[in-house]
Amino acid sequence: MKRQAGVLFCLAALLLSGCAAESTDTRAENLQQKYAAMDGYAATVELTAADRDESMHYRLDVRRQDGETRVTVLEPEAIAGVSATVSGDALSLTYDGMALEAGGAPTELNAVNGTDLVLRAAANGFITEQNHEPYEGTDALRLCLETEQNGQTLRVTVYFDDQDAPLYAEIERDGWVMQYLEFTNFTFGGIVETESHRIDRKEMQQDENNA
Repeated sequence: MKRQAGVLFCLAALLLSGCAAESTDTRAENLQQKYAAMDGYAATVELTAADRDESMHYRLDVRRQDGETRVTVLEPEAIAGVSATVSGDALSLTYDGMALEAGGAPTELNAVNGTDLVLRAAANGFITEQNHEPYEGTDALRLCLETEQNGQTLRVTVYFDDQDAPLYAEIERDGWVMQYLEFTNFTFGGIVETESHRIDRKEMQQDENNA
């Protein structure tokens, strides 16, 4: 009887382990499909850009809609209010009502395109690792993905909450973490299925006009 109980326990453990792995795989697949279909988002992002010699910290308001991304600096105070808008291959800067065409969109990783790169990787990056890990008290889904930027392969690690919103991300190249991003107030645009992340496109536009 004890032997039979032991065998049943082992079988149950194997079955439960297999179900958990399948659940993680399925969720990762569904998450990527969701981000691939997403046509916009809004978020506050604490971004640290790590150079070889120094690091710069920014607090950013990032919004994407209709193929256009606008990044507004909230901190540091010295450049607060400066906005960069990327639309296709064009980059423009605005501050206090003044606009400046700044040429082509940047191809190197920077504070303007870091958030878009993370979410692009979430949509179509190649998953190399996936598991559940705690992140600041949240049972988060952790995905490690590979994506291309300017002809180079980048490794992007992202933690997602139970509503598939990003919590934290790192962008790494050749073993060097180039950016650390912490997300708050993230809202999806266009494909929201849950009330907690529902965003009205008109409200998003009004927020942009009032910014």
